[in-house]
Amino acid sequence: MKEIRIAVLGNVDSAKTTLVSTLTNKILDDGRGFARSKVFKHKHEQETGRTSSISFRYIKVNDEKYISFIDLAGHEKYFKTTVHGLNGGLADYAVLVIGSNMGVLKMTREHLGIIKALNIPFFVVLTKIDICPENVLERTENEITRLISKNFKKEITEDITDTDKNKVKLFKLSNVTGKGLDTFRDYLFLQQPSINWESKRQKDSIYWIDNVYLVKGIGIVISGTLKTGEIKINDKMLLGPVEGKFIEVQVKSIHNNFREEISMITAGLSGCIAIKSVNRKEVINKKKIRKGMVLYQSLNLEKRTRAFSKFTASITILHHPTTIKKNYEPVIHCGKIAQTAVIESIDNEYLRTGDKGMVKFRFKYRPEFIEKDDVLIFREGKTKGIGKIIDIETDS
Repeated sequence: MKEIRIAVLGNVDSAKTTLVSTLTNKILDDGRGFARSKVFKHKHEQETGRTSSISFRYIKVNDEKYISFIDLAGHEKYFKTTVHGLNGGLADYAVLVIGSNMGVLKMTREHLGIIKALNIPFFVVLTKIDICPENVLERTENEITRLISKNFKKEITEDITDTDKNKVKLFKLSNVTGKGLDTFRDYLFLQQPSINWESKRQKDSIYWIDNVYLVKGIGIVISGTLKTGEIKINDKMLLGPVEGKFIEVQVKSIHNNFREEISMITAGLSGCIAIKSVNRKEVINKKKIRKGMVLYQSLNLEKRTRAFSKFTASITILHHPTTIKKNYEPVIHCGKIAQTAVIESIDNEYLRTGDKGMVKFRFKYRPEFIEKDDVLIFREGKTKGIGKIIDIETDS
């Protein structure tokens, strides 16, 4: 079954979580938070009406395809969580949600910047058209049109049949009246994966871990997404890095996002995997498994993986108020990894906004599983940058 992964971004109070709920639960909102209450995970989210974490919702299109919505936090103080989810979510598309009565805000621009940096195809959705005056709606549409034209050199279109890749689809809808919802849902149902996952099936199996659970009667169960390769029941794989090393485990069972047991998971799909240690004397401690770890299996039986602390990346500084020099410590987001890294050297004396350079990093706390060509984002305060890993240094 194909999985279309769609990341949903938007400023706080733009009704993005409400949109995800109306689409996946097939309900309408009452204007007072009924729809979003159906998808909030935490008590404080229910109390504040705001998403603070990454949540996943699913809708089955048919027996051959389903859509995964990655609902990302909208508040500025949770922006690192949003970056982490978007970079590690392997999204085929992004949906930028804007409250039509609010207009283009600071976080809207931040979200567009990350979409551009990661080069993710995206759509724009204007919500709350039922309570927005016509002149304000027109002003918001003009604002986002100018912003996309300036930063992406693309036009906005409401014609869903237009296949021009230089145009960005715009939808106007209401989660309360339902106006425009069916058109948007039908358009999403027609989408196909934007990533060529078939070619990635022939590579080493790398499963990015999101969460870990201890299930009574089953044992350790991990959830996540398969970046490359394929995993079958009874496969022997490496779990880690756990304290810098990898533990050999065996796959007991695999379930998709609809809790259906399946025999195999392939690149681009997410799901849950039950595992057990191959060595009975080696107990898997749930507390030692964290987001950012991987399940790994190499096509080369002689190849063993390692965790790395030092790497060199080609980076671009999107914004920094002063200069970046040696010993600067940004938080690196690479796949599911989020860890502070120290800059050990730069090929220039310093870097400023708009500069490009070769930078040698060292993870500050623990080694991680990384690969050449992995894309990374770093953000610390007002600093933003993007890069690609070009070399990995073997720890001595």
